[in-house]
Amino acid sequence: MEGTNVSSLVTSRIQQDNSYYESWCYFYLGLFTFENSARPKNIGQEYIEGHYFIWVKLMEWISGNDSNSSHKDNNEDRSIKHFTGSWESWKNRIGKDDATISDSEYWYKITHLERTSHMAITSIKHKNIEAAKWAIDALIYWEDKFIEIHKLANYYMWHSAIITPDLMQDIPEELKELIAGKNNFNEIEAATISLLNYWTDIRCLTAAYIISLTGYIDNHILKEFLSYITEAKRIKPSGHISNTTNSINNASELIGIYLRQNGSWNTQNDYKERLEKHIENLARIQEPAWVSGRVYSFDGNTRDQYLSVFFTTYGIGLSTREFSISRDWQSFLNSCSIVEKENLINSLSSLKSTTEEIEEKIIDLFDIDHKEMKSRKSNFEKSVDVLINDLKEGATRSIIESDVDEDILRSYSSYASENNFSKEKGPIPLSMFDKVFHTSASEVTLKTFNITNFNKSNVGRGLEVNRAINEKEWLNNVMRQRAQLDTFRELIMGTSWKNHEAKSANEVIEHAVNEGRSIIKSGKTPILFIGPWSVFKKIDSSKWDYTPKSERLPYEINIESGMPESYICHIDGIETYRLPFSRSPECFLTPKENMESLEIAEFDEGIYVNIAFEESEDDPLTGTLSLRYRIEPSIGIEKGHRYILSDAED
Repeated sequence: MEGTNVSSLVTSRIQQDNSYYESWCYFYLGLFTFENSARPKNIGQEYIEGHYFIWVKLMEWISGNDSNSSHKDNNEDRSIKHFTGSWESWKNRIGKDDATISDSEYWYKITHLERTSHMAITSIKHKNIEAAKWAIDALIYWEDKFIEIHKLANYYMWHSAIITPDLMQDIPEELKELIAGKNNFNEIEAATISLLNYWTDIRCLTAAYIISLTGYIDNHILKEFLSYITEAKRIKPSGHISNTTNSINNASELIGIYLRQNGSWNTQNDYKERLEKHIENLARIQEPAWVSGRVYSFDGNTRDQYLSVFFTTYGIGLSTREFSISRDWQSFLNSCSIVEKENLINSLSSLKSTTEEIEEKIIDLFDIDHKEMKSRKSNFEKSVDVLINDLKEGATRSIIESDVDEDILRSYSSYASENNFSKEKGPIPLSMFDKVFHTSASEVTLKTFNITNFNKSNVGRGLEVNRAINEKEWLNNVMRQRAQLDTFRELIMGTSWKNHEAKSANEVIEHAVNEGRSIIKSGKTPILFIGPWSVFKKIDSSKWDYTPKSERLPYEINIESGMPESYICHIDGIETYRLPFSRSPECFLTPKENMESLEIAEFDEGIYVNIAFEESEDDPLTGTLSLRYRIEPSIGIEKGHRYILSDAED
């Protein structure tokens, strides 16, 4: 805030005392030099930020200066040029050529580059064409000023396109080898290359944002600006022989830039956040005032809103013929994990999506007719499809060639066993049996439950894949349902039932209550399992006070806490539960004491399921996941009651 106030004061005096303004343009440079020996990095960055705010206030002053005179025009022109000269003088303060990411100078360059991009957008939003030209020229000239490209001996020897500032902060040795190949990985060169790549990406972000701007400057001028930014051409050349490289002039190079910005390896998420933050800051320049207290939402993140349009627009526009990515990128992508390939496949697929508005932008920016645009669009889509298919084939090959990881299968067995086979936490009716004991799995006959069409990638050794967030819960629930169904099936098949036919829910409940009272009189605990929806609905509605008394059941209904899942209530002392079977027309009443014991096979301590995987003969990418287990109940001889409802609504 203090920096903006000072900048406002400085620029307001330009008309009266231009020399005062010009001296302030070098004020922060002087402070930076004076405190060089003991200056924290963040303070140095604040000096660069403070210097930038002079530009912001200069744009505001010029746009608010209504006087018409040659003296005014000369002042404005001189002020713009003087600031630009002072801004580029940071080269003499932070232009250390051998800086690594651990040096403050490296991060000063990052801040200076980002603010140079902001200068261009600030100028455009203030409709100052001349200032915008100087700012864009400073952005293009930035590489020539701050990067000694001729000293990068390994730039063309390495796979340099992947290197970013965030990657350099946490780069593993295996990735260094992939980048450098047979050459040595030099930290200083790599840091410089990361700045070069970041400069290219900042240009892309700046161009992406300019494409979205309307109502500030005539479209033909914005089009000219975009040409200078993407092709890295100087607008205000000084006669100096430029070393500028990295012109974006073909679709292959553009897709390489896209891959760098959208990969998911190592610290790429940090880099994506850096790009997201930068374009958000561009969007905040002269943003409209929001209404306090309201929430403003947008689809996707800010980076995707702008960059996807940019890459699609320029990708199609530059596709005068079909293309392929460089060998370095092909080699690197082959080494990527399956999850990285899958993420890129999804990301690249979105590039092919166009709208009528995007197609009109392509026609305008590249001066082509509709027929040529369609031809280039076809070239682009075919080339992207080839890349996507290569990624899919690489992922497929990795899956087919992988062995099954026994450690993953053991973890699956652990997931499936957790809380599913204990009296305390198991599902009903397993948890209702009086005793649960374990026997060695090697001594008993096992049951097998198969899950077919299971992706082999989930169990392949060394494969990093996009796993479901709820994979553990899913597998546990599958086994829990299976254990519950099997136990119910054994209980129903092993019990001797007296059958009753009923025509209504009330009739079922009346029979169950009468037989339940008899079970209670015999000193045992009746349990009622309910299948039909109409019976459940009748009992459940009677629990609540808001149900009219005339519609409630004429029995004592209590709800006890701490009961197992599927519990409904106690009706006249009978524990009542829902059956897990879908749309069953039957209800079952049995003494709890009839559920005597359960024998459960144990494979290892706490492991009650053994999971194996067998690859499919028809599809090598899938197979069968087999869950082997044993649940053997012991049922008493007491008879139970089965109620079969013939009610039409069930």
